[in-house]
Amino acid sequence: MDQHQELHNIGDSTVCRAVHSCPAICRATSSGLPLRSSNPPIVDTLGKEVLAFTDKEICTRAMTTSTTVAENVGRREVSARSVVSIRGVSKSFGATLAVDRVDLDLHSSEVHALVGENGAGKSTLMRVLAGFHSDYSGTIAVDGEQTQILHPRQARALGIALVHQELSLLPEMTVAENIFLGREPYGTIPGVISRRAMQERSRALFRELGIQLDAAARVDRLSIAERQLVEIAKGVSANPRVLIFDEPTSSLTYHETRELFRVISGLTAKGTAIVYISHKLDEIFAVAHRVTVLRDGARVASAPVDEWTQARLVNAMVGRDLSALFPRTPSAPGEVRLEVRNLTRRGAFRSVSFHVRAREVVGLYGLIGSGRT
Repeated sequence: MDQHQELHNIGDSTVCRAVHSCPAICRATSSGLPLRSSNPPIVDTLGKEVLAFTDKEICTRAMTTSTTVAENVGRREVSARSVVSIRGVSKSFGATLAVDRVDLDLHSSEVHALVGENGAGKSTLMRVLAGFHSDYSGTIAVDGEQTQILHPRQARALGIALVHQELSLLPEMTVAENIFLGREPYGTIPGVISRRAMQERSRALFRELGIQLDAAARVDRLSIAERQLVEIAKGVSANPRVLIFDEPTSSLTYHETRELFRVISGLTAKGTAIVYISHKLDEIFAVAHRVTVLRDGARVASAPVDEWTQARLVNAMVGRDLSALFPRTPSAPGEVRLEVRNLTRRGAFRSVSFHVRAREVVGLYGLIGSGRT
């Protein structure tokens, strides 16, 4: 064990601690989830795992299982060479300026987080890069060579792939057919697509990603979470040089999110540049090397993740302190406006009881498939 590490058993939890002076990354080998340092304490709400960061610790990983094995892994060097350079890119929809003269550099082996409020321009900027909006202004350079990206096929040829927030799958086709759409392998007969080859490659990809999917299943028979996994597999299958994840964990369980982070770690090890868009700040601090903030379509700040705190990041996103966003106002719950007792739907939920009072907010919490919706 490295001299900077020590393991402590607390009840059923194994906690890995690394002092702040050590440049290493703590990682639990059973999950492959890379954790990066940050100054403020952060609590991760993904399942039962807690991530906490302080000035004296790079990370504290408290697992609910005592079988977790921890190892010290050196921080991967990020290439100084830009794979993609965006300069002064703007995009309007009618009179609405969605992206306003944004500069952005993407480096190989780097996870570059793009954050901001809804409508800040994050997805629009990445859709410009992925070829979905050809009517933009500004310049894009790939490997130092300026190019105008006019179509998604052109972007893919340049090694740029986008995992969409809005699922772009064809429901009538199989999982394998969606993954290799436009890149179908041929069999021994010229011009004839080999569905067997598609399914075999899809299964190999699923094993690599650590996900359980039937390559021959029709997409319209999959859950939303499973469709999100297909979208992710489709992006990874292209072996892109730049892979953009737009809110990839919005429909994923804790286990699936952990597997995605393992995949991202493997991609950066091979030199892939990752763009990661998410509203979940715990994920940003866990996986990103650099964070860029957009507000009202413009870039307002960009810095390595170690230079951010949660409060500073929120302030950059919204333009004011966190305390101003959610001021505490006295509000005494009133009379019961809705009462539910023993609500049951066969196969979905059973014996659910709750009540909602005036002037209160009641939250329903649970994993995907638990029956909330």
